[in-house]
Amino acid sequence: ISLYFIIFILPSSVLGNNNCSDSELETLGMLDKPDPDKQRLFLTSKAMSTVGKKYGIRPGTKTEKFLKELTTLLTQLGITGIREQCLACFAQSIYCVANNCRGACLRGPCTKECQECIKKNCKQALLECIGKGDVPNPCQWKDDYLKFKLPET
Repeated sequence: ISLYFIIFILPSSVLGNNNCSDSELETLGMLDKPDPDKQRLFLTSKAMSTVGKKYGIRPGTKTEKFLKELTTLLTQLGITGIREQCLACFAQSIYCVANNCRGACLRGPCTKECQECIKKNCKQALLECIGKGDVPNPCQWKDDYLKFKLPET
């Protein structure tokens, strides 16, 4: 009976948080689907990178600071209507990358070292937080993504 219990509980707990609805993930361009909204994905990803670079260099920056700055920047970019509990997952991911992958990501977000570091150290926690099995990776469209610039805010 206990083995059955463990087998039953494990998969549900991995996807049990559901801090983000599908519509919130869609708004962020972070809903895993065959044809994601690349413009939104690039906007959100660049916003996360911008916040991480700007505030992640200071040791001791807390997740709450990343959340506040990410919320402000996304709002300036016209991405609104995302609950704090959902954005907190992405803020935690920025915190993770800033603290675990800063060196690996120095040469860019789409480098092999950076992608491997994020996958190893940070991606699973994000997926568990948002309650999904995957998110689109802007580096899948590396050339377009690296050329993409945030609009002036």
